[in-house]
Amino acid sequence: MKSAMDIIGASRYSITNSGDVISRAHKIPRVLKGMNINGYRRVELFMDNGATIRVMVHRLVAQYFVPGMGENLDVNHKDGNKSNNKASNLEWVTRKQNVVHAFLHGLINSAKGEKCGNAKLSKDDVKWIRANHVPFKKGPRSRILKKYGIPYRDWETDRKSTRLNSSHSAKSRMPSSA
Repeated sequence: MKSAMDIIGASRYSITNSGDVISRAHKIPRVLKGMNINGYRRVELFMDNGATIRVMVHRLVAQYFVPGMGENLDVNHKDGNKSNNKASNLEWVTRKQNVVHAFLHGLINSAKGEKCGNAKLSKDDVKWIRANHVPFKKGPRSRILKKYGIPYRDWETDRKSTRLNSSHSAKSRMPSSA
């Protein structure tokens, strides 16, 4: 059963427990479509004091229909579907609980190595560089990193692993005589 509550400070609007934001600014009330921001629905409200605010619909629903609201808490979509803004699908959780939930349900990409979107070199690229330029000394390492466009901090972070963080493949820059 759908129930609605007026939004405090924005008397032209109400929010339903199913996630609809209803505008009563015109003769016929209408449901605001809003915008999709990274999968979350966001609407713009004209406040009674003349200000305009943009709010995420799932947070509005949780504030009015989900018990347990507290400072520094996130709103979690239990089913992982960001567009399901029904009160029965929302819960207040800590940031840590929200991230753990996202990992357990495959909502966060935990790709590593060259499968990561930030990978600059493939595993084979890294092995080739290490095989052809080890042991590193400050001078040669700097030239190699510059040659392949790798920031020094990325090499230092990942020098013991077989991956490097960034966004280009080094294969096209490798010497053909190697």
